Amino acid sequence: MNTSNILMPIIKAGILDSCLSDAQKNVIDDDKIIEIYKLAKPHDFAHLLYGVLKKENISLRNELLLKEIKKAQSIAIYRYSMLSFEATQLSATLEKHGIKHMLLKGAVIREHYPNPWMRTSCDIDVLLDEEDAGRAKEALIDDCSYIFHEKTSHDIALYNANKHVHIELHYKLIEKNRVAKIDDILENPWENASAKNGCEFTYEMSPEMFYFYHIAHMAKHFQDGGCGIKPIIDLWMIHNRTPYNEKTSNALLEKGGLLPFANAMRKLSRIWLDGEDYDDFSRELEKYIIDGGVYGTLENKVAVHQIKKGSKFKYALSKIFLKYEQLRFHYPVLNKHKWLFPFCQVRRWFKLLFRGGVRRSIHELELNKNVSSERSAKTAEMLTKLALD
Repeated sequence: MNTSNILMPIIKAGILDSCLSDAQKNVIDDDKIIEIYKLAKPHDFAHLLYGVLKKENISLRNELLLKEIKKAQSIAIYRYSMLSFEATQLSATLEKHGIKHMLLKGAVIREHYPNPWMRTSCDIDVLLDEEDAGRAKEALIDDCSYIFHEKTSHDIALYNANKHVHIELHYKLIEKNRVAKIDDILENPWENASAKNGCEFTYEMSPEMFYFYHIAHMAKHFQDGGCGIKPIIDLWMIHNRTPYNEKTSNALLEKGGLLPFANAMRKLSRIWLDGEDYDDFSRELEKYIIDGGVYGTLENKVAVHQIKKGSKFKYALSKIFLKYEQLRFHYPVLNKHKWLFPFCQVRRWFKLLFRGGVRRSIHELELNKNVSSERSAKTAEMLTKLALD
């Protein structure tokens, strides 16, 4: 049995009240578990293996392997406890300082899982108004011992070295001109948000808008080489375990040009967790997503962006000469001083030359040159079906 074919039933058994079939259990031995662990780890699901082995009474001969699998579960539980505490502290701090904010992504989604530690995260994402970002940064540095890491055109990153916790203070949900026609819908997320019970400055996005935002965030990563397994499991959890108006969400998705993508991802989530039958396109999507890992592969990214640019030559030029919208992501000073655009372009080239970026850039251009016509055609067809072309 193919490793990816056994991984999905294990994830299902790990987070839902389901069991493996006899045929699935019979193929699991030490060697197969090593393969499954290596595939599950880059998708952030290795922590589920120990619970499934225990539930299914599957024993391993390799005690070191079993210890490693158990350790993955323990780390996931510890990380959840740490992040949950820090998220509570973050909201309490911003509430105290009168800074309007709302938690995003994993901090919200994990509460819909049977056990919240099952949904791992590596950071805490929070949305606030851009004019409040500096004040929020200082509050978290002064009150919670965070240190400043970096600032981009859409967020400020903070880090607590003692607790190994990252915080991203977003003042934009997704950078402009990245995905379909979503910009107008996500331009002002506060319109569809309300204060949490008992709070004045801690907000929650409406379920319908949160659903739309989750799909949009998936699509952004999908276009950059892959979104990983986790957002699709998240989608099933949101779809099945939150009270939302599906008609309203679908209207938003259609307006934002994301309904075909959402339908394809919803189908894949049902295949994995509800046992719905595959079709050829779902298998193609599954391979793209599983092979891509959590953040996608460079090969996938090159294939997708080559299609969007229209040719290998245009893609190569786009990597050398970044557009203003792309460059200001790296140099936020351009938001106020657009005239610095050519200077920042040159600065980026020098940064690539002298800070180790040349090797990756050359590798990317080599991949661009070597993408086969067959892969290019398949990628173009996939993007067309998903309305992401």
